[in-house]
Amino acid sequence: MLLLLFSTRTERYAMNCEHIFKVIPFLNMQPIPMTPDYVAGSVNYRGNHLPVIDLNQLLEGIQCRNLLSTRIIIIEYKIDAIRAKKNIGLLAEKVNETIKTPKNWVPDHNGDSSYFIDPAIVSQEMVQLFEPIKMLPGDLSQSLFMEHSST
Repeated sequence: MLLLLFSTRTERYAMNCEHIFKVIPFLNMQPIPMTPDYVAGSVNYRGNHLPVIDLNQLLEGIQCRNLLSTRIIIIEYKIDAIRAKKNIGLLAEKVNETIKTPKNWVPDHNGDSSYFIDPAIVSQEMVQLFEPIKMLPGDLSQSLFMEHSST
């Protein structure tokens, strides 16, 4: 499995590249009124509205910094069982490395529903597996797509 590494201010995470559509540089964002603090805003990506979630803000309550390694990770987000998937951006720092896990690798379960990557795979660091379906808020569709579904 190929994993993309990224960071918040205090933690390292890895996301399965199967979830990722594309990684793009940091872009200036248009605010989306009346959304939670973790919504960084919206960018125009290839003529379409792309809402962006600030993972630092979501996971630690601190805004993501505009570093050279800050990127927008574009994933497909399933709004609900009826409607189609939409692209959503995840703003993260230190998006600059991928790692490959050994065949038949299974992440270590920590007992509190979090999974960690084997430290031998990631240079003795504690790295948590970021699973968008489990770690993103369930109310994103109301905040991001209701008023913008026509664009």
